[in-house]
Amino acid sequence: MKGQRINWKNEYNQLRKKYSIVLRGYNEQKERIELLEKENKSLSNSLEHLLGIEEEE
Repeated sequence: MKGQRINWKNEYNQLRKKYSIVLRGYNEQKERIELLEKENKSLSNSLEHLLGIEEEE
């Protein structure tokens, strides 16, 4: 019985580590996506501004 409990704890700890790694990777990708979206919006605004200036000239 004790051996089963130890095995269960080991499996549980391994799953926690894997979950932690996956969650960390997910959060890093989410942050990258948010930064890229902000950069994309900024570039779009800059392009619209430049196009607006060209149209006026």
